[in-house]
This record gives sequence, structure tokens and C-alpha cells, in this order.
Amino acid sequence: LDIYLEFVTNQITELLSNYGPIAGIWLDGIAVPLSRPDKLHLFRTDELYERIHELQKQTLVSYKQQLLGTEDFCTPEREWDRLMSIPLEINTTMQPRVWGYCRADDGNHRDSMYVLDCLRDAAKLDANLLLNTGPLGDGSIHPEDVKTLRETGLWLVENGFPTK
Repeated sequence: LDIYLEFVTNQITELLSNYGPIAGIWLDGIAVPLSRPDKLHLFRTDELYERIHELQKQTLVSYKQQLLGTEDFCTPEREWDRLMSIPLEINTTMQPRVWGYCRADDGNHRDSMYVLDCLRDAAKLDANLLLNTGPLGDGSIHPEDVKTLRETGLWLVENGFPTK
């Protein structure tokens, strides 16, 4: 664990030291620390948050649906129906099951109505929407996702942003 934590701290330090102002850090991998609440202190997350703010005070920190309760915003995946006491970013993906490309999902990617429903949910919750698409092996965006995003864009041009 110590080797991993050192690696993470070094990566965060490099990012916040060498690439100009960083608005936010979005941390993932919450399942492992939450699986052992009695060992949560071993992950030294509070020290990581302190390091982030030591390097760049303005940087907002999120650890998905909150790990310590001191995060600046919350980013639950696919389940955002409960109101949070801090700013919210809802996040979901264009694929029905995974965050990266999965050939088994071809033909089943989300459609523009799904994206518009997510935008409506974001508006209702006064939240930001983070919409993921898993790129193909060559780095391009899956044609189903391109089609959906173009359709969504056209709908927005014609009808405006969904409201609460």
C-alpha cells in the first residue's frame, strides 16, 4: 500500500507542479478504501488532499460519492437520485455496462434521448454532467456515440437546453 500511495502522491505532485493551473482533481477507486472502513486511515487520503491544496489552493477535489466528507464536489456514477449537500457532478457513460470500449456493447450504446434525460437530471439537481465515451483502439469515437452526440447537439440547437 505504501508503494502505491507514494506513486499516487508523486503523480499528483507532477501534475500540479508541471502543467499550470489545475481546476479540479477527480479521484477514482473508491471501492477498495470503502470496503474496509476500519482501515480507511491507512490510505492517508487526508494527506493527499492537503498535498493537492499545498500545491494549488484553488484545485477542487472529488473522490466520487465522497470518501472523507471533505471533498469539494461529489461525482456519483449512474446513481444520482439522492440530493447531496455539496456541489454535484453526475457522470455516466455512452456504453450500457462499462466505461471503456466493449465490443459486446456494439449496437446497444445510449441514444440521444438518454443523453437528454441525463441533461434534464443535471438541470434538476443543479449539477454538471460528465458524459463518458469509450474510445476505440485507434483513439476514435465509436460511430454510435458520434451519431448520438450529433443528434443531441441538433436537438439542443432546435429546442434549447433541457430545464428543471
